[in-house]
Amino acid sequence: AEDVNIIILLGDVLDMYQLSQWVKDPKNPDMKTELEICRRFLELLKKEFPKAEIIWKEGNHEERWQTYFFRNAPDVAVLPGMTVYDYMNVEQYGIQVVREKRPIIVSTLLLYHGHELPRGLTNPVNQARGQWLRATANMVAGHGHRSSSHTEKTATGQIFSNWSIGCLSTQAHVNIIRTEQKGLVGAALCR
Repeated sequence: AEDVNIIILLGDVLDMYQLSQWVKDPKNPDMKTELEICRRFLELLKKEFPKAEIIWKEGNHEERWQTYFFRNAPDVAVLPGMTVYDYMNVEQYGIQVVREKRPIIVSTLLLYHGHELPRGLTNPVNQARGQWLRATANMVAGHGHRSSSHTEKTATGQIFSNWSIGCLSTQAHVNIIRTEQKGLVGAALCR
């Protein structure tokens, strides 16, 4: 824990299943439970890594909060303190939030949330290969429901690697995990 100087959450920390447009399974956690699990996760991060800078990049699942309010209570949505990050009190934990659709750049590595890249990302073999085909850069992305990796050497001998680390949501797409999907991680360690 002492060696960790930065933690970057690449989106979908929250699933917000109950706010999605999809049909809801009532057996899945309600919003109050999901938000409490996330709050405890943020507290644990801060406790275990007190010196680390924490950055939370917005994913498409966090966007569900704003979309829900825009559709159902637009006058409330624009009030101060109405973002999910305000509700989660991220300032208390010293968490910086990146809501813009742009990469976070660490050395030569681009960090994205997968929904920021052009559509069709997972069509070519896996998400990591799709990232390579769209960005031609070293990249790590959250968002996908499977972890994957892809390394490619260019004609000039330059090596590029891409990783899809899955999603980290508190819901973790329980129904998908129970069926055929494996390798859902949602985290990676970079040295």
